[in-house]
Amino acid sequence: MSYRLKKFLINMIPIKSLRRKLRNKNQHYFMFQEQYSECHISREAILHSPENIKMGKNVYIGKGVKIFAEGGITIEDNATFAADITVLTTSHNFKHAQALPFDKIGYLEEVYIGKNVWIGAQSFILSGVKIEEGAIVAAGSVVTKSIPSCAIVGGNPAKIIGWRDKAEYNKLERAKKYFYCDGIEWQRKKGFKKYLEE
Repeated sequence: MSYRLKKFLINMIPIKSLRRKLRNKNQHYFMFQEQYSECHISREAILHSPENIKMGKNVYIGKGVKIFAEGGITIEDNATFAADITVLTTSHNFKHAQALPFDKIGYLEEVYIGKNVWIGAQSFILSGVKIEEGAIVAAGSVVTKSIPSCAIVGGNPAKIIGWRDKAEYNKLERAKKYFYCDGIEWQRKKGFKKYLEE
């Protein structure tokens, strides 16, 4: 159901309190769909403090993504967030704290997601990190430090496990070959991955 149709149907409900409740529940979704109409934002995504989110074009935010944007987040063009990713932009003071486990001082730390970044499912992006252009975050990673351009990272905490081919990346970028989330052609791969080395 399109967001315009959903908004229209909510406005047709005769009970004012129910209309208000449904509007409040869907407010971030309506606001983002209108402001970022060139992006795909899942209805199941949770966007806290959406006024602190700056987003480019053709951004994909999948189902179950939670962005806590109190400290601010910038998401550049063509970034892809798979399902169930959490992004935090705040942290607590525990060094020289006046209480345990942390004190009343909280830190707002901006997060930056560069263009063409792909973040795999169930990853955590912690506050104050910068993920530069073309980087890939493997599924289930916990990103605690900034990631350089075209790096492939994975693990907890995330470490560099490989690199994108920069020549190929630059060729696709110059040709503006971007994926627009309008359908994937699945192809079956045979065999299994190599065994871990002992």
